[in-house]
Amino acid sequence: MRFWLVFVVLPVFQIQTAQAATPKELLGKSVTVRWSETREQGPMDGTRSRQASRNGRFIVYVSTAGRVFNRLSYAQSANYSSSDQITGGGSDGFENRAVKFQGQSLSIFTSMQGGVRAITVEFGAGYSSCSARILTGRESDTRPIVMRALHDGHQFKIYSVKTGDASCALSDGNQFGAN
Repeated sequence: MRFWLVFVVLPVFQIQTAQAATPKELLGKSVTVRWSETREQGPMDGTRSRQASRNGRFIVYVSTAGRVFNRLSYAQSANYSSSDQITGGGSDGFENRAVKFQGQSLSIFTSMQGGVRAITVEFGAGYSSCSARILTGRESDTRPIVMRALHDGHQFKIYSVKTGDASCALSDGNQFGAN
């Protein structure tokens, strides 16, 4: 009697958070990434779309105990709306962000319905400087990304995103309260 063992592998994108490998050089420090983006977006019913410009800000604070906190903020003008999460602690009701340190880099992935945002931070020697890149991708050309607005939680569709250059800064302490 012969037995056949068959493995079926399904492509699954699963966000995992990682607390291990947090660089000791970043304990008690914040990493702040800023960028601008221009989107073609519209309401869920698809009745109309419009161009919208937003300023994005992502802050990662590594406590002196090694816990990793993150804040995603978007602003239309000077008023930022934010979403705070603790790595490994679940979601605040918005898209969960996976924060992972590996070598001299930090990767943040946000899985969204129909797409993903990736923020990559590269650290200089001794973690004294940093640079960042932001990529937002759609699953397909025919399916928009669905997001929730940080200021009121309503859902909307994004048909295209053009991301500007990103800046990165390192600072001592928790920068969640800073503008």
